[in-house]
Amino acid sequence: MNNKIRVICDTVIWYEIAKGKIDISNYNNYYFTATGVNIFELSKTSNLINNFNLYKNTLQALANFHDEIIEYYPLEFILVYSSKINFKYDRQSLLETLVEFSFLLSCDFKESDVVDNRKEKFIQTVKELNKPIDKFINDLNDYFSVAKENLKKSKKDIRELNKHKTKDIFINFMSLWFGDKVKMTKSDFNWTNIELISIVLREFFLENLLQRNKKIEYNDLFDLLNLAYVRKGDKYWTKEKRWSRLIKLDEKVEHYLFTG
Repeated sequence: MNNKIRVICDTVIWYEIAKGKIDISNYNNYYFTATGVNIFELSKTSNLINNFNLYKNTLQALANFHDEIIEYYPLEFILVYSSKINFKYDRQSLLETLVEFSFLLSCDFKESDVVDNRKEKFIQTVKELNKPIDKFINDLNDYFSVAKENLKKSKKDIRELNKHKTKDIFINFMSLWFGDKVKMTKSDFNWTNIELISIVLREFFLENLLQRNKKIEYNDLFDLLNLAYVRKGDKYWTKEKRWSRLIKLDEKVEHYLFTG
């Protein structure tokens, strides 16, 4: 990597490269990184069914222009690289997804039956991978539903309270995902390495608490989780206005935004 700065890309960046809206050759001083979230989002995108040409071009852009792929799912990545927790991670499902991507990149569109059969098998695999994500989103929405009811009864300033609860919110979030499989405390984490996701998570929670009927959707969760790969010294590249705004809400992490 030499002295190049690592840039973690959100999934939209790879679509923009595929569409010719971003010329990656203009950024020679940076090291562009694809993530497990990018892989997961691309694997479940409706473009696999509805716009296969764009889908294949986006996979090709990622294959051609990434300098690194982080082959970990996001919260597992934090446990492995930013905590003292002894966590054994199985990357098999993610690696199998990369194998399917390689097939889709190499397939001949004239062999439509072969392509369609493989695509259908891939879609079924993705549905299985989605099940724990579905549960996590339901758990998060249940969590917010209870929290909003409690907020109605409280006279505390939730904005001020949240600023002092960054680490607690993060631990609660991690615990919702891992359940009883992983025991964790605040002292287990390198908070400097997870500064961006922990602070933006706090702002994300606050925003959802204050919007009475707001529900967390797939895209919300994936965009948030992609921040898990950003560590000290890295930059984050997003074209999503919401996430740029949430990052800019705290001056401690505004410097992580990649502006080119």
